[in-house]
Amino acid sequence: MNFKKNKSVLVIGDIILDSYIFGNINRISPEAPVPVFNYSNTEYRLGGAGNVAANLKQLFNEVHILSIVGDDTNGKILFNLLTDKNVNTDKLIISNKFSTINKSRFISSNQQTFRLDQENIEVENFTIPEYINDIKEYIHNFEAIVISDYGKGFLNKISLNFIIDIANKFNIKVFCDLKGSDPYKYSGAFFLKPNKKELFELTDKFVINVEKSNEIEYRIKLLSSLTKASVILVTLGKEGMILYSDNSFFHINEKSKAVYDVTGAGDTVISYFVGFFLYSKDALISSRMANKAANIKISKMGTSIVELNELFHDLSISNYDYKIINEDFINDNQHLFNNKKIVFTNGVFDILHLGHLEYLQRSKLLGEILIVAINSDTSVKRLKGSQRPFNNQKDRALFLSYLSFVDYVIIFDEDTPLNLITLIKPHYLTKGSDYVLADVVGKNIVETNGGSVVLIPLKKGYSTSKILNGNK
Repeated sequence: MNFKKNKSVLVIGDIILDSYIFGNINRISPEAPVPVFNYSNTEYRLGGAGNVAANLKQLFNEVHILSIVGDDTNGKILFNLLTDKNVNTDKLIISNKFSTINKSRFISSNQQTFRLDQENIEVENFTIPEYINDIKEYIHNFEAIVISDYGKGFLNKISLNFIIDIANKFNIKVFCDLKGSDPYKYSGAFFLKPNKKELFELTDKFVINVEKSNEIEYRIKLLSSLTKASVILVTLGKEGMILYSDNSFFHINEKSKAVYDVTGAGDTVISYFVGFFLYSKDALISSRMANKAANIKISKMGTSIVELNELFHDLSISNYDYKIINEDFINDNQHLFNNKKIVFTNGVFDILHLGHLEYLQRSKLLGEILIVAINSDTSVKRLKGSQRPFNNQKDRALFLSYLSFVDYVIIFDEDTPLNLITLIKPHYLTKGSDYVLADVVGKNIVETNGGSVVLIPLKKGYSTSKILNGNK
């Protein structure tokens, strides 16, 4: 994906100054039974819409922010932080009638001891006329509008409905990180990102007789119906995310790093979803990349930006490992494979060569989805000896995921992929022409389900054994 190429995004919402006040607590005050905080230093970071804008700047050439800060010291700090991150502030409102929102977190021994909030939510009476009258003049310049609603007063229902309506007239997608209990505030938005608590708050008064077993999915559909949102991504904390797109549900629950601080994780999710979606147009890919970015964020202290190179490093220098799946993914996302011709093949693929490439490409031509199963490292050692494989299972899976004609890669630990074939029920099972048809593992399962086993001609002169022996 060629990020930052001719893309411009407008972030609208509540901007917050996050202050981190560091010090030590070593004693209790003699004046009252409270800890004494010995001040060391203060760090300032972008919060709210500012954090969203700074994260988006990793992905786009132009990121503008429409928000309000006070004509005060904290407002100047926010302005400088935005400038340092190369976020365009030409639409930032600076008002002497407003006090900049500041959240001060007191940190001792890497732990937050308490938080002090300073905020003024009496803002819409004098800001709405200013930006509503202007926004229709320049909104067409942006590819996407990102709403970061922290419920601090900058966005009320009237203003937000107006923004979404204008954006839709210009065919500009609106992506919303939302707050509150009124779903109609976000009517017409393309994308909504509530967490579980927000999802329930937005739908509580509309729920009628729902079974607990599918309550979240029921509420997501309800929210989509109320707002006409095409895509909804619900963050569920340790349980991952649920994506609703094209009338289907996708469960995303990939392993996260150790949780250090969840502050600002939601900002990271919407930023990276928007970034990947505008380039890929694929909601599932975008959700998985957003999830990976959020996992990086929660390993950091406080409100933090996730650099694009951090994400790619975490992906083992690849943005294709979303193709690497497991059995849980197949069980949770059966609808992905419905009405699609599935081709399945398997092997070690230890040293990828031209023969492999032609074999896999010919396999893909038989259907619409090609799933390649590879033996795990322990499985290879059992089959080929303790000196194999030369490339570990993670690298082998990544190599295959780079190939455009490979849709999914799955690792299995057994000696044969029989369990996977039983689970997937492919329409076509392929092996190389060096196999005897009757000996192909899974042949009976595939044919019982109406599928076929196909032996693919192999390119002469290419094999892993010959390469290892120095013959190719």
